[in-house]
Amino acid sequence: FCPLPLFMTSASSPSSAIPRALLIAAAVYVLAWSLVPPLLAPSFPLDVVESLGWGREWQWGYYKHPPLPPIALHVAYMAFGRFGPFILSQVCIIGTLWMVWLTARRLVTRERALLATVLTMGVVFYTRPALEFNHNVAQMPFWAGIAYAYLAAWQDGKLRQWVLLGVLAGLGLLSKYSIGVLLTCLGLFTLLTPARSLLRGPGPWVAIGVMLLVFAPHLVWLHQNDWLP
Repeated sequence: FCPLPLFMTSASSPSSAIPRALLIAAAVYVLAWSLVPPLLAPSFPLDVVESLGWGREWQWGYYKHPPLPPIALHVAYMAFGRFGPFILSQVCIIGTLWMVWLTARRLVTRERALLATVLTMGVVFYTRPALEFNHNVAQMPFWAGIAYAYLAAWQDGKLRQWVLLGVLAGLGLLSKYSIGVLLTCLGLFTLLTPARSLLRGPGPWVAIGVMLLVFAPHLVWLHQNDWLP
C-alpha cells in the first residue's frame, strides 16, 4: 500500500500531456488491432453477436446485463460496419490507458507514469481478449476513470471533479454491475481512513446524487422487470 501522504498531494505539477512518441505508438496499436482482425476473422465473436442483437432494441436493460455496451456496439456497427466492434474495443483500451496515465501523473514522476502506462499494455486483457467487445471490455475505462476522478477530487477538492466521479460511476454501472465492487471499496476506504473528512463537504454527496441520476433509468427498468439481471 502507498503511504497516505502520497495520495494527499500531487507528485508532479508539470503538464500531464502525453508524450508524442506514446501517442504515435498508441495510434499504430489501435489501427493494428482495429483493422487487421476483421479482415482475418470469418465472423464476429459470440459476445459481439449477442450484444448486437440486444443493442438494436434500444432498451434500458437486458436480461443479464445493463444497456450501455450493447447500445454503443450497435452505434459503432452502424457507423463503421464490421470494423465497428473492433474499433470500439480499442477506444475502450485507449481510454483506460489514458486514465492510467492521468492517475500516475498525480502520484509519480512523468517517467514512472509513462512506464506504468506502457506496462499496463502488457496485461493480457488489453490484447487478444479485447477483440471480443463485451461488458468486461466496456467497463475498463470507467473503472480506471472512477479511480482517477476520486483521486483528483480528493487532491483538488473541486466540485466539477466530484460531478465527473458521479457521471463515470453512473455510466460504469450502466456498463457492468461489477463496477459496484469498486464503488464499495472506495466507500469503505472513505469511511475507514482520514479520507472521511471529505464527507463534511458537499463533494461526495454530489457525486452520489449524480451517479443515481445517471443510473436511474436502468433502476426503473429493473423494477419494471422484476430485477431480472
